[in-house]
Amino acid sequence: MENARLLSELRERTEEVAGWNKELEARVAAQLAEIERTGKLRRFLAPQLADLIVAQGDESILESHRREIVVVFCDLRGFTGFAERAEPEEVMALLKEYHATLGPIVARFEGTLDHYSGDGMVFFNDPLPTPEPRDPDGTGDARGGARTASPMAAAPATSWALASAFRRAMRRWARSALPSEWTTPRPAR
Repeated sequence: MENARLLSELRERTEEVAGWNKELEARVAAQLAEIERTGKLRRFLAPQLADLIVAQGDESILESHRREIVVVFCDLRGFTGFAERAEPEEVMALLKEYHATLGPIVARFEGTLDHYSGDGMVFFNDPLPTPEPRDPDGTGDARGGARTASPMAAAPATSWALASAFRRAMRRWARSALPSEWTTPRPAR
């Protein structure tokens, strides 16, 4: 009698553990699918946008809409010609450094980088709203961690930060075989 009760209890526990295992497997599979989806989205979208799409579970944020935005355009003068003449490894090395310089600045100012290529367009206030862009250096002016007055203040601050970063990059590039138009600063207009 006692053995029959113990055997019945063991079967119940075994079924319970099997149910927990199935639930755990389903959770792990869902989490892996979410990680994979986020990774794929991050290859083509700004990381904060990819994370928001996954968190919301839909892509409604990408639907057509109207909003006041600011766009900062970044250009590597002569990039197309350089890419046509240079070895693929040289082009990729340059783009890697360019994006390593551009990406953190855009993220610091809460912008969205349109795409990674020889040029870059940075959007502020779309598709992710930036009602109070950060003044990351804490100087309280257009170039510097206090909050700025409007989304429009992020563009000059970002432009200034990018220009400073690229002046440093141009000094490094001047010691390389890169085209002189990249290593000689263009006069301000």
